[in-house]
Amino acid sequence: MVERYRKGLQKSGAALSLTPRERSFMDLTEKLGKSFVITTELGPVKGSQSSESLEKAKNYLPLDGINVHDCPMGNLRINSIAMSVLLQQQLKIAAIPHFTCRDRSLLGTQADLLGAHALGIRNLLVTTGDPPKHGPYPSKPVYDYNTLELVALIKKMNRGLDFNDKESVAIRISRFPALRCRLPKIWGMKSNGWPGR
Repeated sequence: MVERYRKGLQKSGAALSLTPRERSFMDLTEKLGKSFVITTELGPVKGSQSSESLEKAKNYLPLDGINVHDCPMGNLRINSIAMSVLLQQQLKIAAIPHFTCRDRSLLGTQADLLGAHALGIRNLLVTTGDPPKHGPYPSKPVYDYNTLELVALIKKMNRGLDFNDKESVAIRISRFPALRCRLPKIWGMKSNGWPGR
């Protein structure tokens, strides 16, 4: 699929004229709905050995972005935000870290979102996260919120407010137009009076 996309770009000559830096900072949200966007997922990055994954990811450079898992199936992997920053800095391609509800408290989530923004992350794929029972560790899930509540929190922080409506530094993370509709509750969690519910 990557090879087909690369050949299509070569025929059109359009996107190949962009420098790597221009491609890196092209906001995916700007492209959504206006042009066809193709992303792929980076395979598991074990331990801190990111060089092999970065080498593999070079094959994906014609794409618009690379998704990075957040400890899938409860297995230990490098932090998705850290790996995404490495991808953006070294390969100059937009990275989309998966951001799960599973491992973060409300306070930790807000800190991680501010940190991701400070490091240049502008897109997230918000997920519930696989329960830790699938992995080899005796971890307990946090699940202070569900995915819809996390999206609401991100929207709030994009307006410059924290969870308690106190002024905060605004962050800019991709909007989620598909989540405007009412979706069933994730993992049977109940609403905790979060904004936008």
